[in-house]
Amino acid sequence: MTRGKPHNRDGWTHVRFGRCVRLSTERCTDPTAAGIDRYVGLEHLQPGDLRIRAWGNVADGVTFTNRFRPGQVLFGKRRAYQRKVAVAEFDGICSSDIYVFEPMDDLLLPDLLPFICQSDGFFGHALKTSAGSLSPRTNWKSLADYEFDLPPLEEQRRIIRACVAVARCVEATSQLQADLRTTIASLGNTYSEALADAPQLTVYEICDPRRPLCYGVVQPGDPDGDVPLLRVCDLTDEGTIADRGSLNTITKEVDEQYRRSRVEAGDVLVSIVGTIGRVAVVEDEHVGSNIARALARISPIREVMTSDFLAMVFQSPPFQTRLVRGAFESARKTLNLSELGQMRVPCPELTVQREITQTNAMVRDAFFATTKRAAATHDSIRRFLLPGEATPA
Repeated sequence: MTRGKPHNRDGWTHVRFGRCVRLSTERCTDPTAAGIDRYVGLEHLQPGDLRIRAWGNVADGVTFTNRFRPGQVLFGKRRAYQRKVAVAEFDGICSSDIYVFEPMDDLLLPDLLPFICQSDGFFGHALKTSAGSLSPRTNWKSLADYEFDLPPLEEQRRIIRACVAVARCVEATSQLQADLRTTIASLGNTYSEALADAPQLTVYEICDPRRPLCYGVVQPGDPDGDVPLLRVCDLTDEGTIADRGSLNTITKEVDEQYRRSRVEAGDVLVSIVGTIGRVAVVEDEHVGSNIARALARISPIREVMTSDFLAMVFQSPPFQTRLVRGAFESARKTLNLSELGQMRVPCPELTVQREITQTNAMVRDAFFATTKRAAATHDSIRRFLLPGEATPA
């Protein structure tokens, strides 16, 4: 039995999407006269969020004419991989890159439609039928041909109750994420203010003189190499480094040529080319790896500054702003080592550093645990509760 499908499918009907769903073609060329004051563009729809939480004001000027009404489903047809689906709660007009759906008859309950549109099967079909390289779009004719198994009305009601419960969990988790994100930013700002009176040292001054500030390997990686090469893309949002097995490599000869940039446990890595300010602390797993040219390695003097505290300072909003402002524009935005080395960071007593990083770590751990929980909840709503199923090719 395939995961996510009820054991008993008696009474289910194999249907085309266009058999039970209608594409609304209602237009409104004078929204103000019609009493409409809000418009919705693709930028206002958030991936995985069925609620419309942002919109534009018609009074500011807009050329959209597609009208939607409360209860109708908005589906982003451009870049469908972004999974932008929402249920309208007010009258408005929307971009031509948004389709407006509604059930055609009593075969499909309106409350189930948005969850069908969120299903992996429906999105897979939308992606498969999208055309265009820079901005792929799907079309109504293709979406109307999507086939899936539709349950009888009583089973639809059961599925709706389950989906609504999961959707509420998703919303609560998303709100918790937002609150934790605000808390992290506030902590960074609070620490910056609290540490304003702490001694200030340059990055050069906190570096171990035996292992000075440096950037990494200029040469490209080698798939046949033996030494792992850490790149900007290997630094995660959590401030960690990707698994060793997924890393690029360089040869032992290149590693020896750039032995100055080998990493040890406790080194702090900062991205200085392209994406500025991504930060990670090297753990034991990655000892002996080397780094690419787009990363800078900082080896703090342990009696002066802890690695976790330095990484937290670099990740704080004020310091992230300083890093970006310090970079110059070339083919790619670049932060010079000299600019980085001269930046000053607060240097309180080690006991203070450890207290601050412990508090920060607890909040960040809670945030990333919530992020994983939100992803798992989204997955359950897409794959476990939904009747949508892509038609085999």
